[in-house]
Amino acid sequence: DLIVGFPGETEADFQQTLDLVRTVGFDHIFSFKFSPRQDTPAAKFDGQLSEAVKADRLARLHAAHENILQEKTRALLGSRQELLLEGPHPRLKGASIGRTRGTRSALVFGCEAKPGDLVGVEIIAARKFALVGREIGRGY
Repeated sequence: DLIVGFPGETEADFQQTLDLVRTVGFDHIFSFKFSPRQDTPAAKFDGQLSEAVKADRLARLHAAHENILQEKTRALLGSRQELLLEGPHPRLKGASIGRTRGTRSALVFGCEAKPGDLVGVEIIAARKFALVGREIGRGY
């Protein structure tokens, strides 16, 4: 969980957050703008930041994280992965969805395996939120 725009956060502080995110290379982040809540001490702190500054920092954080995910996805193209099949994709006819050992979501089309089966796939493409694999074997 990351909060940007906490009262008193400087641009240098925010840059340290970006540096940390880039260094660690998180697969998932939950990020939010600071929003004062009633009876929360920070709501009364000096140095409250404008909504524009908080929105800009959140957008920059999301862009940095998106770049990390794109790099990781490109690195998986052509690799062989083992999927734990979850079942049919709810919206894509003929597609099943599963998770790699690294918890990445992956689609495989025309797979007859059942939920709970392990399926070997070669990663042939990537979508924004899922890899796309070609089945290469079961009981992988």
